[in-house]
Amino acid sequence: MRKGVIFDVDGTLLDSMSIWEDAGARYLKSLGAEPEENLGKILYPMTIEEAATSGNREHIEAAFQRLGIGGYFQKIFTSSEVGVGKSNPLIYQEAAKFLGTELEETYVFEDVLYAIETAKKAGFHTVGIYDQYSARDTEKIKQEAEFYLESMEHASEILENL
Repeated sequence: MRKGVIFDVDGTLLDSMSIWEDAGARYLKSLGAEPEENLGKILYPMTIEEAATSGNREHIEAAFQRLGIGGYFQKIFTSSEVGVGKSNPLIYQEAAKFLGTELEETYVFEDVLYAIETAKKAGFHTVGIYDQYSARDTEKIKQEAEFYLESMEHASEILENL
């Protein structure tokens, strides 16, 4: 039985991955430095601190306010504030603790394979969401996640049936 739901933001709730894809390279170029080839792929699984950017919470809050969806969420957890990336389940565990739900009562919506694997190994139910930046992993995500959605437009259908 579903009692809690945890949503990833970048690539799942917000179509924002394109912003982050080349942010590191753009920043280095603005300083006159030549970025390493495939820098975006290197930075992809890192936390905000590991990738040397900042302001994750502020970006999320601003986007939620602009879209008028902030009131639908009880709390925002960020990897930077928790102190580890999503290769560690701590962010999901902290969110479930806040929600007061057991892991087996909590569903995690994610768009990247390694995060889905992390949540699943920790004991959460998982819902994979298609994101063009994770397209190369679509088949693996479909295999790993309990449910798979082509878009968030169908999330309510899944949630109603859990």
